[in-house]
Amino acid sequence: MPSHDNHRLFLRALGLDDAGSLAEVMNHKEISDSMLPRGSFHLPFMESDAAGFIEVANNAALSGTMCVFAVCLNESNKQIGLCIAWDIDAALGSCRIGYLISKEMWGRGYGKEAVSLLLGFVFMELGVAKVLASVLPTNKRSIGILQALNFAVENKQASGADDSGPLTFSLSK
Repeated sequence: MPSHDNHRLFLRALGLDDAGSLAEVMNHKEISDSMLPRGSFHLPFMESDAAGFIEVANNAALSGTMCVFAVCLNESNKQIGLCIAWDIDAALGSCRIGYLISKEMWGRGYGKEAVSLLLGFVFMELGVAKVLASVLPTNKRSIGILQALNFAVENKQASGADDSGPLTFSLSK
């Protein structure tokens, strides 16, 4: 999987040697609270948990249904997040995306840049025509990223009495 970059960030394939830095990025309550599906990972998120995730993701990548990237700073090569494309369906020309940026890096525009790089990959390299992303309505930062990149709300999924189910956004090529 080639790397993709801009002036501040690059995306590269996630490897088992990234387990320690991935655990560090994901080991925050604010990140676990914003992940879908809810409760998809537990805290503390250990290096062994990260290694297990990377192994599963890389096996799925071999089947062509998922691509997982480390989000890294160009100036230092430091991993600051993760981008993922999954449910890649060549016949339908669609996929879903997800992303997270280390809490310490929030508010600096890295999330938008990382998603923009990921979109370049899925549209150009994978040839998909439609991208979906789901977020919790309380995740205002993520909603802002999607809106800034011209995603439109596709639907709202109720998850119970409090109607706090995820919002699904879409972007077509």
